[in-house]
Amino acid sequence: DFDDAPLDDVVEVKSLSPDPAMRRRRPRYKVICAGERPKEVNERLLQLYPFVDQKKTPLPTHWSHQDKAASLVVTNDYRNVAYADSGDPNQELNAKDAAAVRADHPIPITCGVYYFEVTIVCSGAECCMGVGLCERNVDLNRLPGWDRASYGYHGDDGNFFCSSGTGHAYGPTFKMNDVIGCGVDFVRKSIFFTKNGRHLG
Repeated sequence: DFDDAPLDDVVEVKSLSPDPAMRRRRPRYKVICAGERPKEVNERLLQLYPFVDQKKTPLPTHWSHQDKAASLVVTNDYRNVAYADSGDPNQELNAKDAAAVRADHPIPITCGVYYFEVTIVCSGAECCMGVGLCERNVDLNRLPGWDRASYGYHGDDGNFFCSSGTGHAYGPTFKMNDVIGCGVDFVRKSIFFTKNGRHLG
């Protein structure tokens, strides 16, 4: 039952990109933050997933410094991700500009149900963001959901994208200060999202 799902666990795939539909000047930084510190996350994950053998299949606990698009900066505490520009204020965005980051480990199927949240700390008017899931080999220079084996809920239009550049109406838009949750149910083979604690289906 997703109504009882914990809403304070964090970490996994999140992505952010300048609006692909418009050409604008590149913003210097856009930030997304994953909530708890890694030690607290580990303790919480051990309570939630006692049957997962973390030596064989470790649970995701923070953003990866290596498994990310080159245009993203992950802070030293692994909790924040920023979209950094080239430093050239005259550089225009390309319609295909996008960037994503994965967690330090994939979600083990043995979890049954896994859930994480992302807080949008800063978004600005010139970007769109997506939160979602993807397989290990998916291009990180794309928003989640645009490519095969990739699924994402996008903030600019509220659409859900499932392995396609064409989205389907799903939920409300989201922006700065919103908390977006993403869950995967391996038993039911489904993905769900929340916005500020409200289950979106």
